[in-house]
Amino acid sequence: MSCNGVFTHLYLDGVKICSKRIAFPIIPGAIGVCENRKTAFGGWVDEVRIWQTEVAAQTIQKWAHQSINPSHPNFKKIVAYYNLMTV
Repeated sequence: MSCNGVFTHLYLDGVKICSKRIAFPIIPGAIGVCENRKTAFGGWVDEVRIWQTEVAAQTIQKWAHQSINPSHPNFKKIVAYYNLMTV
């Protein structure tokens, strides 16, 4: 997800799949939870990146299948990085 304070964009494998004119805080423990429904996301989450800034779509696409490291253009703005992949 990427939010610029006005629009929130949802990405799946580096491809933008949804955009809405809404801004909201991202709470790591609530990823996949929808308060307006009785169900939650039923899939697997491999990785979650929470940024202090909007990340350009091109950067998201380029880094979609790479681990974050200091060469990432927004490295200093990452707030949380959850690598949930299991072997």
